Amino acid sequence: MAGVLDVDRTKVKADVKGVAVVMLALCLCTYFLGTCVNGLMHANHMCVVLFPVLGAGFLLALMPVAAYASYPADFPGLNLVNPAHFLRVAVRTWGSMIQNDLKVKSKDL
Repeated sequence: MAGVLDVDRTKVKADVKGVAVVMLALCLCTYFLGTCVNGLMHANHMCVVLFPVLGAGFLLALMPVAAYASYPADFPGLNLVNPAHFLRVAVRTWGSMIQNDLKVKSKDL
């Protein structure tokens, strides 16, 4: 059994603050968009169909964050807070998911 001092410090770790900031931004955007859709429902009750679209969009935006947090060694030098880097992580994540029946593995990224 490895002790506390035997931990390999050379392993690449995910940027926890960056992941937290992106998660907070995604949650706030989803909340405010949900509030807007709720306000629109008073004028048109058919706006209720936007809630599943909003939820699916949130999950699609959440997948690259989960892939970045799970496999940080596959995304060296990328920071999720940078929109260009987030888009690069998202394209790689969604591309590997499409190719592998919605399953993501480190070797596929």
